[in-house]
Amino acid sequence: ITGASCSGKTTLARLLVQRLARTVSVEHVEQDNHRRRSSHNRLPDGRKTWEGPQFTDFAKLHASLLDARSCCACVVVDGYLLLDCLPETRQLFDHILWVECSKELVATRRQARKNGRGDFPTQCYRDAREYVEAAVWPAHEAYVSRVEGMSACERLPAGEGEDQRLQRALRLFDGWLGERSHAAAPSGGGGVRARGARQYIECPYKHKEAAKALGARWDAGQKRWYAPSDLGPAQREALLAAAR
Repeated sequence: ITGASCSGKTTLARLLVQRLARTVSVEHVEQDNHRRRSSHNRLPDGRKTWEGPQFTDFAKLHASLLDARSCCACVVVDGYLLLDCLPETRQLFDHILWVECSKELVATRRQARKNGRGDFPTQCYRDAREYVEAAVWPAHEAYVSRVEGMSACERLPAGEGEDQRLQRALRLFDGWLGERSHAAAPSGGGGVRARGARQYIECPYKHKEAAKALGARWDAGQKRWYAPSDLGPAQREALLAAAR
């Protein structure tokens, strides 16, 4: 799922994952979780920018996608520059959804971030709207020109609501889900992912040593701990204690 910053990509991805998880094992991989620093962080006028493909570690994104594919029937990936990924990553995509959005709506949503303070380099711009005009939208237009015609996309119009977009996206999976009904997630299920013969479920605790002692696995791409679902009563109590 790709499109401009603040176009609704991640919201759609999360809704899609929730719905698909009723039927199959599924994981969500986000480009935003694979950010990196870059020395190329200035516009021609010298002001800072956080946009552009130089701020994403696409090799790490590819590794996260392969990792997710190894243990899930379906992977949903989203990113504002997703088609700038490595060619070998792009070849893994079965469907590409392009979420369309106007510059005005992007600016409104960027300004609403961080409790209304806006999401922009504060030392260089008056507000998020100025940042969108100078950096975000030009980066999006450059992205469009780079990837246009590269891959067939299902375009989701800007005027559609979240439910309309979700239903349109789900239609792409109708035949696919029927063929793979045997890959349904275990009961209790959304968020369950396979690791060889064991099952792992997402868990909220952050205590590193307790997590490792329980055989949990840290997913660097998703920045989450996963614990085996076959924990015994004592182990589950230790898990809860670590969470506290």
